[in-house]
Amino acid sequence: MAGSPQQGQTHESHRYKLIDLGTFGGPASNMNLLGNGAPYISPHGVAVGTSATSVPSGPTANGFVCNGLDGTVPFVFHAFEWKDDSVRDLGALPPAFSNCSSALAVNSSGLMAGASENGSVDPVNGVNQIRAVVWKDGEIEVPDDFPFWNNSAWYSRMCRGPKRSGEQWKCRANSSTVRI
Repeated sequence: MAGSPQQGQTHESHRYKLIDLGTFGGPASNMNLLGNGAPYISPHGVAVGTSATSVPSGPTANGFVCNGLDGTVPFVFHAFEWKDDSVRDLGALPPAFSNCSSALAVNSSGLMAGASENGSVDPVNGVNQIRAVVWKDGEIEVPDDFPFWNNSAWYSRMCRGPKRSGEQWKCRANSSTVRI
């Protein structure tokens, strides 16, 4: 019969381990699996994403980084890094307590790319402004060469991490290319 193991052969099944990463006190967390960013897991097993805190989000929360995958979880979300069986809150730009952030990709060197609200409301669309950010050694940085980005200008596929250790991230912001 086609597809059946030959007599005397055994079928090996894959073994997977499901790990609940938890939250930062809120009701949800995710790894942004809707086509934004990637890779979410580095070759060294570091995973990135975003997790709800116990802080309610405000009326100007930016849906790109706040309120969960479908926009129905009204809490501040923070980027996370899962490494060595523990989760670390990567924070957000000041005021970090009330700003949302999301890590969208991690490379083999451990550099993470994502977005964070910056504490200002965009006068055109009435939601919190966001900036492209990177986390290096757990510290959030705004690349100097990146322009200001609001909700409508951000496109998370702008950063692609290096394929090998020692290469730089190459990010596209509007029509310019920036090396981080």
